[in-house]
Amino acid sequence: MHYPWQQLSDWQPFRLDALGLITLLGAEDIDIWVGRLVPSKWLEYMPLLAMYCQRLSETRSIIYWEIIEEPHSLLSTHLKAAGTSACLIGPLFVMTILSGDFYGLANVCAIMLSVWTRAYILCANRATIDQSIKSTFNTYAKDKFNKIMIKTPESKMVTIFVQQSLTVPIFIKNLQPSSYILYRFARWLNWLAFGIHVVTLGMAALSTQIYTVLLVLVPSILICVGFGCADKVPPRPLKTHYGITFAYTCWIGSHLKATIFEWPSHLDFKRVENDWFLSDNDGECYSTVRSNRRLDLYAWVNPTQEEEDSLIKWNLLPHRREENLSWYHEFESKKALIQGGSYNIFELKDVISKELEESENQRKAIHGYTKVVLG
Repeated sequence: MHYPWQQLSDWQPFRLDALGLITLLGAEDIDIWVGRLVPSKWLEYMPLLAMYCQRLSETRSIIYWEIIEEPHSLLSTHLKAAGTSACLIGPLFVMTILSGDFYGLANVCAIMLSVWTRAYILCANRATIDQSIKSTFNTYAKDKFNKIMIKTPESKMVTIFVQQSLTVPIFIKNLQPSSYILYRFARWLNWLAFGIHVVTLGMAALSTQIYTVLLVLVPSILICVGFGCADKVPPRPLKTHYGITFAYTCWIGSHLKATIFEWPSHLDFKRVENDWFLSDNDGECYSTVRSNRRLDLYAWVNPTQEEEDSLIKWNLLPHRREENLSWYHEFESKKALIQGGSYNIFELKDVISKELEESENQRKAIHGYTKVVLG
């Protein structure tokens, strides 16, 4: 049988150990990024050097999680990702058929199977989160917010405010998909696809190997830098009555929203002689160099005595020693400034959410006007 692109199978100017390249490249970083469950509008359905996990990691100053009853649509994000995947995987599928490279065809079919099963696994996790949140719709309005401090693997401290009803089912317990048998079956299919991919890639034509390596490697690198992900967009500067802050939002599923922002500039501490004061910076000369001292973070969080005792037990606060209390003297002075002010973290979040929503509406209005003019 004659294949129109037979010359691609015969093209062998050099040898490439594509199998070695694929198996030597680690997948831990990709597992972390995919496990955040924040979809990428370009890479959601691309082949990657990883499976999946249920791991969430953030590195911003404050993360405010809240329940939103009205579902947030991610249809445009998934359509863009699916279109990108079809445009990049499709040509490889056609190329292997027209060149008679049946090992290459098996390889690309394995890639598509791995993409489909990973998409199902991520979708199942997001659906489980949505289902857990829906069960709290009748009580979440009365919820108190838990104040949580997390130490990341990079030794950065992150402050999280989360509604009490979400703390255990979403952030502590492991998610249990509604159809656990189907979920496990999808995981085994993913491993089967990986095995076929590994076996067939080394026997495929050189052109198929080159295409496959680029198809897997480039999206893997891009996903590790958060390309197309809502939680990696440049934060928007916002001017509030608390000072300048930088903020953005992202969604996990349809009902769980995160507002990420920095402690505002008016809460910066400055020292005058031997006393501490809050900054009166009005934002005009705002410095992007913020304090990264944990002492300042603890003062901003304004912990209760019970919370301080917990921090000491977890070795996050220094133990009190009578011979040297300078750290605690500075901490108490700064905490008193926060307590004496009119700072309200929940009011600030509402102001930021409103500003971001108005900014997004303006962006959509300008985008729609541009499409009308160009059309």
